Amino acid sequence: MWVALTVRSQNEDRLRASLGGQLDWAMSSTVKPYVRAFWGSELEDDDSITSANFAAGGAPFVVRDAGLESPGYVLGIGVNVATGGNFGAALSYDRTDGDTCQTDMLQAKMLWRL
Repeated sequence: MWVALTVRSQNEDRLRASLGGQLDWAMSSTVKPYVRAFWGSELEDDDSITSANFAAGGAPFVVRDAGLESPGYVLGIGVNVATGGNFGAALSYDRTDGDTCQTDMLQAKMLWRL
């Protein structure tokens, strides 16, 4: 049996500070790989609050979770490719690991200057 749920609009304000560094080197004039490491922590200790109710009726209810307060680190690798012309590209992978969550992010970027 499926029950429809109505979730109210919500906003989350986050303020995160991080400290770390990135080491770049040049394999050639166009290919520049890098490694990076950062430590970060959420500065606003607000819980995430979601207000909802069942579409068929009933009283609204609130769900709280601990939010993103736990400190954690980011480790990343990547490569930037820049030509002497109007084209540039980048590929990166970052692993974020904290007490309550882990994420993996792979990004590919291309830039054309007009």
